[in-house]
Amino acid sequence: MSVKAHAEPYRLRAGALALVVHLAFFVLLYFGVSWQVEPPRGMVVDIWDHLPDKEKVSEKKAPSRPVEPPKPVKQLKPVKPVVPPKAEPKVSEKKISRETPRPIKVEVKPQPEKADAKAEQKVQLERERARAEQAELVARLRSKLQVQEKADPLKAVEPKKSEPLTKADIALAEKKKLLEKQMETPKPDSRKTPEKVSAQPDRKAEEERKAAAEQARKEEEKKAETERIKAEKAQAEKRARAEKLKADAEKKAEAERLEVEQAEAERLLTVKKAEAEKKAREEKFRAEQKIQEEKIKAEQRERFEKLRAELKEREEKLKAEQREREERIRAEQRTREERIRAEQRAKAEEAAANSKIVDKYKAMIIAEIRRNIVIPPDIPYNAVAEFEVTLLPGGMVLNIQLMKPSGIAVYDLAVERAIRKSEPLPLPPDPVLFNRFRKLHLKFSPTE
Repeated sequence: MSVKAHAEPYRLRAGALALVVHLAFFVLLYFGVSWQVEPPRGMVVDIWDHLPDKEKVSEKKAPSRPVEPPKPVKQLKPVKPVVPPKAEPKVSEKKISRETPRPIKVEVKPQPEKADAKAEQKVQLERERARAEQAELVARLRSKLQVQEKADPLKAVEPKKSEPLTKADIALAEKKKLLEKQMETPKPDSRKTPEKVSAQPDRKAEEERKAAAEQARKEEEKKAETERIKAEKAQAEKRARAEKLKADAEKKAEAERLEVEQAEAERLLTVKKAEAEKKAREEKFRAEQKIQEEKIKAEQRERFEKLRAELKEREEKLKAEQREREERIRAEQRTREERIRAEQRAKAEEAAANSKIVDKYKAMIIAEIRRNIVIPPDIPYNAVAEFEVTLLPGGMVLNIQLMKPSGIAVYDLAVERAIRKSEPLPLPPDPVLFNRFRKLHLKFSPTE
């Protein structure tokens, strides 16, 4: 019970410590890993077929004040006046194009060189960005593979199952697909006006952009395929090394098993030999022990017979001595009993005489106290008060204790005053009898 009582606090303390450590580990994992993973930000790319006209750009950058409509221009053919919309801050190009009413058919010379240069620059930027994202994805996959190989090289060699991609990898793959889709299918330009311009340079630039995007995609696929082939080759080499290591380990284990079996066989042979020798020694020891036991038994029988004869002789002698001693004891017992009876008779006579003396003096004490009791009027006849009076040698009262009150306090006080007034109380002259007067139990009634 004491061991369990002492062990229980330590068990509770150990459980509490383990709980605290697990909670701290969980908090470190949560705040150290989970909250630092930011979701990938979306990226929107606008691909323009051609640059907007300078007039429209300047029109967008104009201050947000109402523009007065130009006066109608007189031309050879009657043309309706153009009323441009009021310029507002941060208005989308689609809204401007929708609010533009019936533009004048004016032939504007396209600027193919500037448009193509800027379009190619944008395509190049998008291509480089896509390459960077794909390189980042490949680098991340490589680092993950290296970490897995370092953690367990044998497991890294095994053929990989489809590992679950992280949110960042999925976002990068989706972003790459979106870029390729945007490169393949250009975004329709809502800013186009129904003006008739030459579309030949735009189509050529669009085809060049598509070809460049397709070339970039093929290069990325080729690069990814090369990386995959390298990874598969490395995995095959590692798998071969792992299989070789496994075969060597199995061979070594088989050799060790054979050695263990041989050692076990030798040990069993040695044990059997030792058991046979031990059995022979035990049989020899048992035979010698049996001979020794027979010899000891014979000696014991002889010694027992001798002792039995001696005991018989001694027993006869002791019986005679016992009879003599019993006779002597019986005589002494009879003498002692006679003396005790005589003493008891003397004591009884003395006790009877002492009892008479004690009763005599007790009656004298009660009579002396009664003479001093002043009984109040109208006291019932059945009022009885019991007192215990402690006396000193000489008859002086040491203590008065009311053991059982009469129910009338006036009568009880009158009796107590009478006891005090009767000092010294009469006592026998023999000091031996004082012990019977040390504590007196007295009863008082008005009728006595």
